[in-house]
Amino acid sequence: EYRELIKDFDNIKLLETKSKEELYKLISKSKLIVNFGSTVALESMILDKPIITITNFHNSKIVEFERVIKRIVDSGASVNVKKEEDISIPISQIIENKDLQNKLKEKRDRFVKDSCYIIDGKSSQRTAEMIKKILDT
Repeated sequence: EYRELIKDFDNIKLLETKSKEELYKLISKSKLIVNFGSTVALESMILDKPIITITNFHNSKIVEFERVIKRIVDSGASVNVKKEEDISIPISQIIENKDLQNKLKEKRDRFVKDSCYIIDGKSSQRTAEMIKKILDT
């Protein structure tokens, strides 16, 4: 179904990845990410990429997953479209409009900070220190 959606776009590729490392490399090389309500949206925001979420594709039975996607959609960190036909205008706007790019970056940064705290590779250390502190009291 995805292949059908992008058939008219010469500069869009549907890529399938076999590993998280490969996925992160692809995200890093992309100008923007189109997602259908998946964790790739959060991963893309962590890697500071603008995202477009096609909201009518998402139909998860996992309640927590629904909450995360709703938070992304409601945060303003994503440009949201309801129908795949509506996607070409937001793609052009994100690529060409500096004001929109800045607004999305601000919302994206806020969302990542609120959701992930600090992205510094030290979350395990902070967790261990917190557990130790709790056990020591």
